[in-house]
Amino acid sequence: MPFFQHFSAAIQDATRHPRHYKGMVVTCRHALRAFLILIVFHAPAHAQTPAASGSSGAVGFFIQRMSPRSAFAENTKGADRGHQGALGFHLTGHVKRFVNFRLEYFFGSYEKNACYCSRYLFRAVGVAGELVSPRGPVRPYATAGLGRLSISSFEDADGDEADTGAGYRMYGGGLRIPAGSRWSIDLAWRHHEAGPVSYQHVQRNPDGSSTETSARTRTPFDMLTLGFQYRVGGS
Repeated sequence: MPFFQHFSAAIQDATRHPRHYKGMVVTCRHALRAFLILIVFHAPAHAQTPAASGSSGAVGFFIQRMSPRSAFAENTKGADRGHQGALGFHLTGHVKRFVNFRLEYFFGSYEKNACYCSRYLFRAVGVAGELVSPRGPVRPYATAGLGRLSISSFEDADGDEADTGAGYRMYGGGLRIPAGSRWSIDLAWRHHEAGPVSYQHVQRNPDGSSTETSARTRTPFDMLTLGFQYRVGGS
């Protein structure tokens, strides 16, 4: 299927070039292009098909608002919250009527910048399970999983490349609201408990000036998510 081929190529592209924002732009471009191809060529053939419980999976995209926690929050407390967020994509497969698995990739900014193009960027890839109510106008679900967080690389005070990656544990829950035979709206809250990571941030000084510095702490954060899902396969 074209979507899976384009999505796989996009993830590999971002992985091979983790230091460059260009890789993230390419990821976004490929995934959006594949998503449009899926809608154009798949939706018309099934436009009149009622929702079915035996679907093979779903694809989706989402936007997120980040809320850093603990020392990570203290070091980034001067950030503009309007620039703490992420854009992402996921693939969901149905194991049983109420059990799903999910692969997801998201990227964004954790610190103030003008247009997601400074060094204060992160990306993450993860896998998770879901327990979801299969019926009803509103379908609650619980989720938990594992993944890896990577923050933009930089050189430390000794001139060495800082360690900017760590694994994370994730848990949370959400609501899926069917909006047609194949579309649904996804509202969720997720907590990511990431390990120690080196990252840069802006330190606000008492005289009103600011200084760029770095820290190494655990990096827990919450995400509020708004997404859309398109069901593929099934009858």
